[in-house]
Amino acid sequence: MTTDKKGAIKYLDKFIEDSYLKDNPIANPPWRKEGIKVRPFGGTIPISGPREITTGDGLILVGDAAGFTSPLFEGGSHLALWSGRQAAQIMFEAIGENDLSDKKMQIYAKAWKKKFPPYNKILKGKNSLYELTDQELSNMAHCLPKELGSMSPLDKLWIGTKILVRHPLLYTKGVISVLLSFGYSRAKHFGW
Repeated sequence: MTTDKKGAIKYLDKFIEDSYLKDNPIANPPWRKEGIKVRPFGGTIPISGPREITTGDGLILVGDAAGFTSPLFEGGSHLALWSGRQAAQIMFEAIGENDLSDKKMQIYAKAWKKKFPPYNKILKGKNSLYELTDQELSNMAHCLPKELGSMSPLDKLWIGTKILVRHPLLYTKGVISVLLSFGYSRAKHFGW
């Protein structure tokens, strides 16, 4: 993960060079014609949450352009699909009414803000997570169950108690916001 917007590919190249992948040949997929060189493509994924303004007169931002990705896990396909569908529905209605004003587009902004998980809490957890050392991450992980998907409030209280007893300093590092952000980043919230 990097905040270097222009040099992300150099980090990918370094990762490949430093891993077992360096000995693998570069090969075209079976559907690509011979003689066409394989080239990397892509870009950085925004991880700082949605843009403050996602609409304008005749304009609606969707997916990555609007910052609709998971700050923790960088996913976001479901968010892009949902926001694209919402934008299309609102634009269809707006064109039919001959009203492409930002006021009309604001229906979209209100819809995603109501539907999407609380980004501010996820961002707080992400920032706390990135400040933990490897040892602190290991300590936290050893207090978690193997399956996080179906925990009851009592299970969560038990985890919090285990962390408090075994590694109390983790509380000063914001471990609670980390755990809460994991909860908001689960698959039930658009595939995160």
